[in-house]
Amino acid sequence: MPNNIRAFIAIPLPQVVLDQLGYLREQLRRHGLPIRWVRVAGIHLTLKFLGDIPAARVAEVAGAVEAAVVPCQQLELLMSDMGVFPNIQRAKVIWAGIEGNLEGLADLQQKVETALEPLGFVREKRRFTAHLTLGRSKARIAAKALSHALTDHGGYDPVPFQAREVVLYQSQLRPEGAVYTRLVNMSLERGAMTP
Repeated sequence: MPNNIRAFIAIPLPQVVLDQLGYLREQLRRHGLPIRWVRVAGIHLTLKFLGDIPAARVAEVAGAVEAAVVPCQQLELLMSDMGVFPNIQRAKVIWAGIEGNLEGLADLQQKVETALEPLGFVREKRRFTAHLTLGRSKARIAAKALSHALTDHGGYDPVPFQAREVVLYQSQLRPEGAVYTRLVNMSLERGAMTP
């Protein structure tokens, strides 16, 4: 393992959600918009981006997160709707939304933030907005064309799923896109940590 790794904390998604995300991504891709689409296998529900951390701190970070998620139960969530950040005129991120037990999800995310703050990880100033990133764009996207694409494909039936675990991931940036490796899995049922 290198001296420093790029890391984040996230909830992995079940295959049924990834399949729907793949379908939506392919439908949107057909519109020919200047969007760099993410690899479906790498889509996850991010709770906290850590940035570059010393590899030697992985156990310390995992221990803090484990302690935070031990009392948390699995969450009933739904993938539903689509949207963009920051807005349709200046879209930079295209996402699928999350519904369901958002109060429990926000509580889980805050527990992770609180656990990591004493370790030197700055608390996120922006309000937590649960979403699944489908694509990003640095180019200007015509608002009318993007709105049309989202209207055509954004009205799908919600996909229910359970958030069963929290994972500490390593992110390796490569020309073909980021590759994510699970470092530590933490069950939301029992809080048990497995390498």
